[in-house]
Amino acid sequence: MKKILGLLAVAVCVLMVFGIVSKRAEANKAVFSTGSQDELDNAKRISLDILRYRAAQRAIGNVDEYQIQKVEIDELRMAHTRVRQTVNGVPVWEGEAIVHLDADGRMTTITDDLKESVAVNTKPNFSEKEAAMFAMNAYSGSAQITGASQIALYVYRSTDRDHLVYRVETPRLDGSADTSAPVVFVDAHTGEIVDGYNNLQTGTGSSLYSGNINISTSLSGANYYMEDTTRRQGTFNMNNTGNTSTGTGGTQSRYTDADDNWTATNARAGVDAHYGAAKTFDYYQSVHGRNGIDGNYGPGTTTAVSNGVSIVASRVHFGSGYNNAFWYQNMMTYGDGDGSTFTPLTTIDICGHEMTHGVTEHLQT
Repeated sequence: MKKILGLLAVAVCVLMVFGIVSKRAEANKAVFSTGSQDELDNAKRISLDILRYRAAQRAIGNVDEYQIQKVEIDELRMAHTRVRQTVNGVPVWEGEAIVHLDADGRMTTITDDLKESVAVNTKPNFSEKEAAMFAMNAYSGSAQITGASQIALYVYRSTDRDHLVYRVETPRLDGSADTSAPVVFVDAHTGEIVDGYNNLQTGTGSSLYSGNINISTSLSGANYYMEDTTRRQGTFNMNNTGNTSTGTGGTQSRYTDADDNWTATNARAGVDAHYGAAKTFDYYQSVHGRNGIDGNYGPGTTTAVSNGVSIVASRVHFGSGYNNAFWYQNMMTYGDGDGSTFTPLTTIDICGHEMTHGVTEHLQT
């Protein structure tokens, strides 16, 4: 009997030891290892708990009302949760935080630009349409506008106080030297212009080209198209037109070639832009594990001829003698230059610059 009891005691001890080891192994298991939806949900939960603790120490509002903008797990198995601060459902301009967690779910740091002690009436006194009129009057009226205004309500902290504002973007994309995308913040109570900036994200550089290069194209029927369906990117000819007062965006046409040897004079800028977009895509994919601008081979604005997939557009020969290049409305756009200050602005560094504006924009949204 004693022998049996002794064996039972040993068995219980063994089970207890294995149980402890098992629990320790479970405890030491990385919280973020696969990037699954459950892990993303867990990252969000941990991050919100951290922010709730901070809210108890600081006057940053109700964390449970914050907008979750993005949760992602990177190649190092670190989790990053980006949130936007809101007040009564109205987002706070530049009021956001990113909680960074290591693979075991521990906080490493917080990128924190949350606004403390926000005090503002979140009910506007006039409509979006009226806000657009205030903005247009600030920029010489509607004659200077080539597209529909983009309008959204925000809480905006200026140097003196908090404002409820309409953010009004009024694009002028006509290929002239005045091409711009002005953004103004209109106080939604008084109509005053609180602040503003130009949202046309531009870049310039010396025109050093890439020589004879290989580019990825696609075949449909008897023609080749400057469309890379693997990276889901395409290059288009704006035919020296730009957005007119009708907001049509000019005349955009596809590049075609019968033998896939792109030697035509007007195709050369397209070849450089196409090559630059491909090399930039490859950089983000190989170095950062990111599939293009939005991380998912987008944002496509048109479709490929060969298979109908959505592709990201690079547009060359924009405007007449236009000395600039820019990222706007999910497209890269390149001017030809005036032949004196600049020649076509399609060098690989400019292409990488404009595409990176897109990456930055989509990381924020």
